[in-house]
Amino acid sequence: MRNLSNGFYIIVAIVSVLWSLFSTFEIDKSPDNSVRPGKTLTEISTLELSASMLSNSENRRKLRSLHKFSIQSDSKIRKRGGTGTAFYLGNNFWITARHVIDQCPKVYMANKSKRALIEKIFLHPNSDLAIFKHIEQTDSPFFNVTQDEIKDVFSSGFPGGSPGDIAIKFRGYAAIENKEYNIFEKGLIFTITRRDPYNLQSIGGLSGGPAYSENNKLKGVLVAENVRRSLAIVVDISSVRSLLSSVGGNLFSVSNVLSLSYKVDKNNFALVGKKIRDQSSIRQLFCVF
Repeated sequence: MRNLSNGFYIIVAIVSVLWSLFSTFEIDKSPDNSVRPGKTLTEISTLELSASMLSNSENRRKLRSLHKFSIQSDSKIRKRGGTGTAFYLGNNFWITARHVIDQCPKVYMANKSKRALIEKIFLHPNSDLAIFKHIEQTDSPFFNVTQDEIKDVFSSGFPGGSPGDIAIKFRGYAAIENKEYNIFEKGLIFTITRRDPYNLQSIGGLSGGPAYSENNKLKGVLVAENVRRSLAIVVDISSVRSLLSSVGGNLFSVSNVLSLSYKVDKNNFALVGKKIRDQSSIRQLFCVF
């Protein structure tokens, strides 16, 4: 009887191990989400450090007086897809967070009911930022990158894969460290004061979304959160400017008539966020395996 019992438990153990091995892989049965030989993939490359960019070591010296905020990415070897947010800067340039698209075989950007494959994406060598060009016939207004004071700030995108918006209050600057990407950069810390929908628990999926002022001026890019302390972590606008400069993104030739011109406050931020999404200036990204 004891031998029979032991044999039974050995069989159960073997089945459990096999089950755990197979269940670690997410299987997507949708034909559009499968990566097969011969299909077009997204090319992702890291830019060389340019004169307008600060290296990891330079930022460590320059930002040593700031509080350090550590961010941990899921893994150096990505095994599953996900969603995030991207926003328009004009002249066909779009910005998102690096960790949203890093190591993705295929990256799609949604525009209402359509999805377009993004063919080439460039990563900032010392920032959790990525930039890409997507050429299309569009009249979408863009976010202005000119200087503006940090007062009331908002962010819009697709938290949890669905439309959502937050109002955030500036608390101070910090040094953002991501050891997986060997990144050390200047960031801003905000307290999340309001959410829409009101029951929004996590803002995951809002990564890559714009942090913008009441006058639609870009303050930075949202890259992380601290759920317990209700904080939003934003990459500083200086990293956006250096990334644009490195890819030849001259936005000064773009007419300001096409820039966003809403007046945003804590009472209407969700309505404005919806309008910006409806105008396709903020779109959802899909990392597909």
